[in-house]
Amino acid sequence: MSLLDRLLSLSQENGKAVNDYTGETGDSRVLFSHEFEKIGHVVVRERYYMGEYVRMLEVEGAQESACYPEEGRHFDLVFGYTKAFDLAYHHAPEESDTLLIGGGGFSYPKYAMSHFPKRRMDVSELYWEIVDLAKKYFFLDELYEKHDVRKSGRLHVYAGNGLTRLKKTEKLYDVIINDAFRGNNPDLTFVMPDTVELIKSRLKPDGVYAINVLTAMSGLAASSGKLVRATLQESFAHVKMIRVYPETDAYLQQNCLFLASDADLT
Repeated sequence: MSLLDRLLSLSQENGKAVNDYTGETGDSRVLFSHEFEKIGHVVVRERYYMGEYVRMLEVEGAQESACYPEEGRHFDLVFGYTKAFDLAYHHAPEESDTLLIGGGGFSYPKYAMSHFPKRRMDVSELYWEIVDLAKKYFFLDELYEKHDVRKSGRLHVYAGNGLTRLKKTEKLYDVIINDAFRGNNPDLTFVMPDTVELIKSRLKPDGVYAINVLTAMSGLAASSGKLVRATLQESFAHVKMIRVYPETDAYLQQNCLFLASDADLT
């Protein structure tokens, strides 16, 4: 079994989990539903999540992104792990360059561009169809209108595989964030040893690689987190894991943000 297969298997063990991909369903209102040949079944729906009314992007039944449809909250973050991404910028300069792999509903780009006017971001999203849905249903067009991110060059969107983007670009980044998914699980292709080395080569000397991983703290389901940490430690001098929901039972799978850098992360 390859390392990737092992990671995917471990991430699916222990069926119980507390993370940002589960939540109460209740009544929902479907705004869009379509079967795409390459993507699969895509649904945009509004429903209650963690006690608040949100708009969800679902691909093949998996929650990919969310936003608040309420006026004035379109750029606020819903999922806890996306809020934790800000921790990757602790040592980054104010005028920083970021590569985000996996756009989805553009939750984090909308937040970052609207709250940090000196940040610049490149986003690699696999499908243009998803980008179009982000514009129509997840207020990406509103971001363009209100914050002039296109003309200023602060936000660039690329359709295609994030790994291909990494191989083609010669640009160096302060922060690289992996927000790509396979169903309900983060795409762990981006913690394979060769890919991690490629990512490091696209970071500035003190740059940070951030990736969301589903893992437990203890027990068998903790193996995926241990493997991710070990792989990152082969390439980076410092690796830090942050529990998104620290009150969660240590034996349950949960969102954990891994930060990796040659700079001190304390």
